[in-house]
Order: sequence, then structure tokens, then C-alpha cells
Amino acid sequence: MKNNKMYSIVFPIWSLLIYPIVWVAILPINVVIDTLVLLIGFKYLKINNSFEKYKKVIIKVWLFGILSVIIGSLVLLIPFGNTGSVYSKITSGNVWSPYENIAYILSIVLTILISMILIYVFNYKVSFKKVGLERKKAKKLALLLAIFTAPWMLLCPINIVYNSMGETTLNSETQTDEIRDALNDLEFSAYIQDGVYDSENLMVSIDCDLISKDEAKLSEYKNLFESNSTNNLLNKNAEKIFKKLDCVADVVFKISGTKTYEFSRTN
Repeated sequence: MKNNKMYSIVFPIWSLLIYPIVWVAILPINVVIDTLVLLIGFKYLKINNSFEKYKKVIIKVWLFGILSVIIGSLVLLIPFGNTGSVYSKITSGNVWSPYENIAYILSIVLTILISMILIYVFNYKVSFKKVGLERKKAKKLALLLAIFTAPWMLLCPINIVYNSMGETTLNSETQTDEIRDALNDLEFSAYIQDGVYDSENLMVSIDCDLISKDEAKLSEYKNLFESNSTNNLLNKNAEKIFKKLDCVADVVFKISGTKTYEFSRTN
């Protein structure tokens, strides 16, 4: 996975659902963030034996932080009219371009608020119990963690991050160079009439057809698209598209205007 896929250092739950390998990089980063907040908080609140207390609470703070954001981020799975794959539900609106819809904005804000509340409650009620912290200071420390470790980066639309990192955002209903390059690499590229990207549903729709009087060409076309191996062939080529175009969630092949084969990145 490219490094530029880590759009947020504060636990991008949507990317973990799509790219589980991100866990390997994100979890250690969260430990560092939690450590900084705790140690600075201990110093600010003038807490004695801060390093000893830190060692007692860091694992709990870290795990509760992850759990809090996971629970809060479940709001992002609400489709808001998008009935596509889980991938497209997460990325096509709520996170990709939340400011296009008031429902998306509210879902992001609700995710952050739920995460903050849970971070505060878990740490005050559990992490800071039996470690010798005064009640007032424990509340303040839990509040600092809630404020500074909440998933604030969700407020930054991912399409903006894509552009700032040099990624090309595909235009809605437009056949772009990226699509053309991906389609040209497919085994049956000679029979592709059109390839259109739908940015709302993160879907590439491909029309495969042949208008020819050449019997040899017609026979080859039928062998490709009208045989028992058609599904396997198209599945392999859908995987090629997913590898080339990270923002694509679904690929739909339309064969001769009658048959349709749909493939999802999550399947």
C-alpha cells in the first residue's frame, strides 16, 4: 500500500475497514499520540510520579482510544441513500466529500462527539482508577485525552487530501486518462466501447461490444463473453482495475447491452 493512503494519523476507521494492513502503521502512531498527551497532561497538572502512573495507564488508554473511535465511526456506515458496497458507503460521501450533504456533515460531527465522550468516560471510569490520581485531576486528564485524541481529521474531506498529495480525483461521469490506461491493460481491451467513472458511487461501468462483419472476430468475442469462463475472466480484469484505481469500489461490465457482471472491491 502506498504511504499516501494514510490520510489521518488519528485512526482513520474507514481506511481500516477497507485496508486492514493500515493497522500495522496506525496502532503504533496512536501509542505515540496517547503518550504525548498523557505526559504533557501529567506535567501540566503537576502530578507526582508521572512516569510510574504513565506505565500503569498507557495500555488501557491506548486500547480504550481505539475502541471509542471504532464505536463512534460506526455512524459512517449509515448509507444515507447509498446502497452500494460497504466501501462506497464509507468513502463516497461521509468521508470522501462530507460537505456536499448536511447528513454527511452531521455523521462526521456525531462520530467525533461519540468518540470524545467514550474516550473521556472509559479513561475516567476505568483507566485512571486505582492509580493514585485525584478525582479532579483524573477528570481533567480524561478531558485532555478526549479533546486531543478524537478523530479530528475526519473533518478534512479525503478528496482534498488526495489532491494535496498529488492524487488525481476522477471527474464524475467522465472517461479519464486513468480509466483509459486501466482498460487498455485488460485482456479484452479491443472490445471495450466505453469506460465511465461514477464518482458518487465510486464505480467504473464498462461497455463491451463488437460491431463487425468479421466472422473470426465475432467468434473470438463469443468465446470471451458468451462462455462458461466469462465470469472468471471478468473477475480477473476487475481485480486489475482495483489495483490500478484505488478510489474505485465497484466494477460493472455490460456485455452486448444485455448481460451485466458486477464486482465489488470488498468481495
